[in-house]
Formats: sequence, C-alpha cells, structure tokens
Amino acid sequence: MSSNLKLCFLTLPVEIVYHILDHLEVLQILFSMRNVSKRVNAIVDTYHRYQTLNELDLSSETINSNGIKYLASALQYNTTLTSLIINYQQICGPDVQYLAKALYNETSLTKLNLYNNQIGNQGAQYLAIALQHNKTLSTLNISSNLISSEGVVHIADALKRNNTLTTLNLSVNKIDSNGAQYLAKVLKHNRNLTTLDLSLNYIGHEGAKSLAKVLKNNTVRLLHYLSISHIYISFDIDIDAVEYKVQWT
Repeated sequence: MSSNLKLCFLTLPVEIVYHILDHLEVLQILFSMRNVSKRVNAIVDTYHRYQTLNELDLSSETINSNGIKYLASALQYNTTLTSLIINYQQICGPDVQYLAKALYNETSLTKLNLYNNQIGNQGAQYLAIALQHNKTLSTLNISSNLISSEGVVHIADALKRNNTLTTLNLSVNKIDSNGAQYLAKVLKHNRNLTTLDLSLNYIGHEGAKSLAKVLKNNTVRLLHYLSISHIYISFDIDIDAVEYKVQWT
C-alpha cells in the first residue's frame, strides 16, 4: 500500500506538488522533500518559495546530526541562500563535516553563523579545509564553540589560501597567546580580512602585541576585548602608531 502511495506522489502533476509545498514550512521542504526523487528535486528547485529563499535562521529549531546531513545536502543544490544561521544548537565536530562538504563544493552562501555550538577544534579543521576552496563565503561566525589555539591554527592556515573571507568572529573561545601569535603571522600576508573579533579569549599581552604590530600594515582593525584568565582587558589600539592602552575593568 505504501509503495503505491509513494508511486502516486512521484507521478503527481507539478501543479499539485506546488500546492502541497504551499502548505509546508521551508524547513520541511529542505529536510523532507529534497532527495525523494530526481523529479521531486527538480520540482522543488523551480518552486517560487525555494527560489527566493535568501536567509535561513534555524536557531529556534532543534536540529540533530541527521538534520545537519539533510541541510548540507540541500545546500549543495540551492543557488539562492546567502545567509545561514544555526545558533544555540548542539552541533559538534563530526556534524560540521557535512556543512564543510557543502562549502567545499561551492554554495551561494556568503554568511555562516554557528554561534554557541560545540564544534571544537575538529569542527574548525573541517571548516578550514572548506575555506581553502570556497570562493563565496565572506562572513564566518564561530564564536563560543570551544575552539582552542589548535583549531585557530587550522583556520589561520586556511586564510593563507582563502581570498573571500572578510569577517571572522572567534570570540568567546579558548584561544591563548600562541594561537594569537600564529594568527598574527598569517595576517601579515592577508589583505582580505577586514574584521576580526577575538574578544573574551586568553591571548594575553604577548598575543595582543603581536596582533597590534600586524595591524599597522593590515586592513584588519577590529579587536574588542581580550581575556587573560578571569581578568578582562579593553585594548584601544591605535593602528598608525601601533600603540594600545590597557584599562582594567
């Protein structure tokens, strides 16, 4: 019986399938209607709501590993989505490999926000591999994701080859002085990144000094708050003079 119903659905006229899609949420279309069959995929691709989908915010949804797989698969075929926000989820390192695969194979995405997840160093490594090949992403937010200096090294190495990323948010992670100094070395040769947020990390004075020296001849000019242990320091960096003032708060 179920096979007959499936066969009937797959042979429905396009207009009726459109009518069914009219009653589904965008998330249902992405997760349930993609990969049913080549014919249904083709119909979904021409559906007006799918064609005009520019931004997708899944922060209020509950997404598991299977959901990430379906989403990543849909991203590989979508040509309209430019902004993807998946905040406050439990996305971990292994889950990121699916999103990274979509980025590696090129998508229309220009902004990816994964704030407050648990991707860790493994997830950072997957994203770094994708960034070396991706030519569309301009903004990446991976703040509050349990990333240490090990993960930052992967991201920094990706910046050596990436020519499109302009905004990188690494705030509220576990980056120490070594990670900041390694990132500073890479930024000496990077002329694309314009906004870098390292607030609420543990980069210390040496890390801050290394970054300040690089900033003199670099376009990166945003560095908010640096965390050393439990002490938060506000740095007001004068790019031209390469000076900064330390204010204890």
